[in-house]
Amino acid sequence: MAENCTQDSYEFFASDTCTTAFEKMEECFSSGELCDVTLIVGERKIHAHRIVLASVSPYFKAMFTNKMSESDQDVITIKDVEEDIFLLLIRFIYSHRVLIHVDNVQSLLQCANILQLDSIVNACCDFIYSHLSISNCLSVRDFVEAHGCVKLVRKVDAFIKLHYLEVTKSQEFLDISVDHLKQLLSGSNLNVPKEEDVFESVIKWIRHSSAKRQHHIGLLMPYVRLPMLPVSYLISMVEKESFVSKNLVCRDLIDEAKNFHLCPEKVPLSARIFPRKSYSGMLFSIGGRGKGGDPFSKIEIYNWLENCWTPGPRLLMPRRHVAAAEIDGVIYAVGGHNGSEHLNTVESFDSTSGSWQLCKSMVICRRGMSVGILNGMLYAIGGLDEATCFNRVERYDPKADEWTEVAPMKVQRGGVAAVGFDGFLYAVGGNNGGCSLSSVEKYDPYRNTWVDVASMNQERAGI
Repeated sequence: MAENCTQDSYEFFASDTCTTAFEKMEECFSSGELCDVTLIVGERKIHAHRIVLASVSPYFKAMFTNKMSESDQDVITIKDVEEDIFLLLIRFIYSHRVLIHVDNVQSLLQCANILQLDSIVNACCDFIYSHLSISNCLSVRDFVEAHGCVKLVRKVDAFIKLHYLEVTKSQEFLDISVDHLKQLLSGSNLNVPKEEDVFESVIKWIRHSSAKRQHHIGLLMPYVRLPMLPVSYLISMVEKESFVSKNLVCRDLIDEAKNFHLCPEKVPLSARIFPRKSYSGMLFSIGGRGKGGDPFSKIEIYNWLENCWTPGPRLLMPRRHVAAAEIDGVIYAVGGHNGSEHLNTVESFDSTSGSWQLCKSMVICRRGMSVGILNGMLYAIGGLDEATCFNRVERYDPKADEWTEVAPMKVQRGGVAAVGFDGFLYAVGGNNGGCSLSSVEKYDPYRNTWVDVASMNQERAGI
């Protein structure tokens, strides 16, 4: 490659030399040629090259250049690392490749931390996060905190707060430290349907080892927002809990909560008198497809308070070109394509259960439709399958769990947009199977009719 060319000269840069050089060094490592240091790990001897190790690992560079005792030694013993994992990372230094899997990721991260191989540490953190679940998130959090993975600790904590109610039902929750529990309870971004769940989680944790934990009640209860509890619950449940009634701090907090209900303007400002955030402050990314075109069942949830995305509970089936909407805190995933066929199935997610449930299926299997909300009803409009672009419209009643066909649109529309506004449902643009549309229709639910309204200035579909 030529760079910095002039009329009489140019500077040549061989861009593939670095790759070739490391390939040759890897060959020398595998054959034991030109090695100048022997690393002993357990019963294993590893012959290697100082310059290669030092060029990739700050740990080895410090060892060989900072006048440490090892800098003059040809044979060096490495302690407190696993033989097989250490060899994998030495091979990585030469090849820049390593296989990470569920059985070695924790050991790789530990050893990579010692060798200061940040790229491996980051790759392990990404792998761990991709396998985060309700059942393992607390133990994962303890592990990554112990190894100084600060960014991952924050991401795992955001996951725990987002799925707090489900996490409290896991066995791991009973073994959480008091400091971690206090930290979780202290924020407004703890996602719970109601504050009663927070109180009950604290009592559950204390009862698991009451002799050792009951003295923590005065430390934890200030982070339970008692003023957000109904008075009837305060009297019938909180006051009658023996751990609470025997603690002076708790009794003062109960008085504060009662005063808030009687005369809220006289209660001093504190976090306790404000409700927590919930899924209403979250953005859900549902289904879709990746580079290969295969549909996802994965869900990601954006937490604007933490400014991060966390994995959500998976759909029951993969869906691309799926439509989604929310009614009264329940999220619906409607239709789409699973990679083999078009779907008429529907799933709903309620934060109370923390999982997806099947609802009544639509009449029509389709993808690329839109859903709009009007008067508490969900309307699925348009869409397409292998052969047809639809003008058909179905209406879903969440309370009855029933779909009903209503008047079809005047025009077939795939890739259409739908929105409920001021008592009417609007179908905007789309494609009729032959061309994109600028036309717009309005549905009157009382007359069960569609009428044309003003067209857009530009034809468009997939909006």
